[in-house]
Amino acid sequence: MIGGMDDAAGKRGGRRALIGSVVFGLLLSVIYVLSSAPARQMTTSGNLNKDVCQTIYAPLIWLHNHSDVAASALDRYWRWWSRG
Repeated sequence: MIGGMDDAAGKRGGRRALIGSVVFGLLLSVIYVLSSAPARQMTTSGNLNKDVCQTIYAPLIWLHNHSDVAASALDRYWRWWSRG
């Protein structure tokens, strides 16, 4: 027993922290992708600098340009969002 915790409790806490970190990372990734449509719309309307948008979304733009599946999904999402 170290610091009042037995090994099993320490392992459970470590597992919870790992799962929490993975869920948090996935949630941030989803928010990042979903935020691309409003950013794209703001860039088109002149409310957001194009260079800033291209810098922030460079990984997503790269994926769009190098994956037919990602390009198709992103194009559909962007079209759907712009119809709003």
